[in-house]
Amino acid sequence: MKGTSIENNETMASQTGRTSQNGQTGRTSQNGQTGRTSRKGQETEREKAKILEIAAQKMMRVGVRSVSIDDLCQEMGISKKTFYVYYESKEALIEDFLLEHEARMYANAQREMKNKSVLDIMRHFMQLQKKVKDVRQIPTLVYDLQKYYPKQFNTYLRTMHENVLRSVTIMLTTGQIEGIFREDLDIERTSRVFANLHSIMMDKMLANPSHPTIVSDTKYALDIFLRGIVSAKGVDAVLDGE
Repeated sequence: MKGTSIENNETMASQTGRTSQNGQTGRTSQNGQTGRTSRKGQETEREKAKILEIAAQKMMRVGVRSVSIDDLCQEMGISKKTFYVYYESKEALIEDFLLEHEARMYANAQREMKNKSVLDIMRHFMQLQKKVKDVRQIPTLVYDLQKYYPKQFNTYLRTMHENVLRSVTIMLTTGQIEGIFREDLDIERTSRVFANLHSIMMDKMLANPSHPTIVSDTKYALDIFLRGIVSAKGVDAVLDGE
């Protein structure tokens, strides 16, 4: 019997610069055109998105410290004055890059889970994790962020943790309805524990992906955790049924 599918209950996407000049999306803009973004506004959005796109490509490749505002302006053929119209500093650009990256990761994860039952998701949890392209997988980038931009990096990590917590809460709630998880499960507390466990194990995996026991340790930790929260039906279906 097919379980209740997890729908994408919320849209997490970067919408920087999409509001009209009066700060109200979809309402009358300053040029009097109702429900439309002016041509100048569209060009502004595209230019800012292009700056972010090029910056992201460079940062993912060589780290953030090696990417300068001068380099970006030269590649795009714009002046530094134009750059500062969109970003007041390199730090602001880096934070936008990290949060946009996390928003894209979260959206991808929601697509992976959409129309799948909790049973399917739990069975393929490790496979889903392997599809994640995390900035922490790039040593040079991580080193630069930790040493030179810790504030922006910590904002990124907090946002990631909140997204994991949100996803787990939805999954546990749905799983309880499906009968996979215990009826007496404290959803809020269990979600926090799971999100913390996920952060610890992913940090270890990303820090040393070639470690001989990291994958088996992660699976073992997940197995122990799940055995504490699943129902009898969940034990048979998720754990012993693999």
